[in-house]
Amino acid sequence: MQNFKELALDGPSKYWSEAPTSRRRKATLGGSPDRGEESNNKKKPAMASQRKRVERGRGGGNGHDGNAELAIWESCQDTMKSMLTLVARMEEGKKEILLMEAGLKEREILGDPPSVLELDSLSSLQREQVKLSEQIHAAGKTGDTPLIERLKVLRGLQSHNEGAAAEPSRRGGAGREKSSMDLDVASESPAPSPMVVDKPSRKNRDLGTASRSSQPPKESTSSKDAPAHTPSYEIDAKGKVTFNLRAEVAFRPRPQDPNVETEWIQGVVVKIIGEGKSRRYDVQDPEPDEVTNRPGAIHKSSAARMVPIPELGQSLPDYPQGKAVLARYPDTTTFYKAEVVAMNGKFVKLRFEGEEDEQVTMEVDRRFVLDHRGDNKG
Repeated sequence: MQNFKELALDGPSKYWSEAPTSRRRKATLGGSPDRGEESNNKKKPAMASQRKRVERGRGGGNGHDGNAELAIWESCQDTMKSMLTLVARMEEGKKEILLMEAGLKEREILGDPPSVLELDSLSSLQREQVKLSEQIHAAGKTGDTPLIERLKVLRGLQSHNEGAAAEPSRRGGAGREKSSMDLDVASESPAPSPMVVDKPSRKNRDLGTASRSSQPPKESTSSKDAPAHTPSYEIDAKGKVTFNLRAEVAFRPRPQDPNVETEWIQGVVVKIIGEGKSRRYDVQDPEPDEVTNRPGAIHKSSAARMVPIPELGQSLPDYPQGKAVLARYPDTTTFYKAEVVAMNGKFVKLRFEGEEDEQVTMEVDRRFVLDHRGDNKG
């Protein structure tokens, strides 16, 4: 119980690194590795409007409104404070019970047994303890997500914050023009539902989140003492991908309406369910809800609907010209089909499918250019 009290009182700074800067700033201000410049030095196409998906929409304020980690911590702290109040009442009741039992036992030794009224009073105190215990248990499950699950998500997001210094966060303006879109709600989780689009439009894209990746384990002075690094995903001889906790992925949320085509978006694996062929994943949208400021929605997903994002520092091969890929559009957390135009160091020059001007090319960090055609299978 002492550890629980310390967790509630010490605040978030003791348990994770300083919260990252806002993901809502434009990439040009945050030093995004995704570069949206065109190869012919033309300006990017006019961005007519902001993306209207509530959960991934743009927020205002001083840059801290979209801090998912802070929002989770504040909700956890509120829950724990109410639980600690109940715990304090239990401690007082416990002392009272011990004193009463000791007094009754001493009297009984002297030949003065307790009266019915005294036994009823003791029984009442004991029942109160049971009631308080049930209230504490119920308090931990209040809200849309139980306290223990919120703490698990917080731990998962904490590791990704450690990579924020290496890859600055980015979020800003609006998306590309293409066509209007309809909004549909789709989610397979009791967590806050995402807004998905019917025939996704580039017109309403907003600037996305920073990609955050787990920091490699620190090297020990002795190789024998160095912990083994667990990769975020593994690929077997048959090409089957198995994802581990905190893996960064591009995934397509499964829609409730089979006629609705959802977008590929960036996410983080926060829970693994089952093993083997029945293995499933809980994948969290990194963008907090703009209205409630709650953490991003958690979606149920299978490996067939997920593509791994390489870890920071991983050596990656060059792509040949003309290769079809799935790439994260600059300044967003959404992935789209694209064609490789050329390699440029750690960036890839791409031509995204659906651009009004076919001559427009964008440069994207190689890490977010995935060897996947972005088809709708799975």
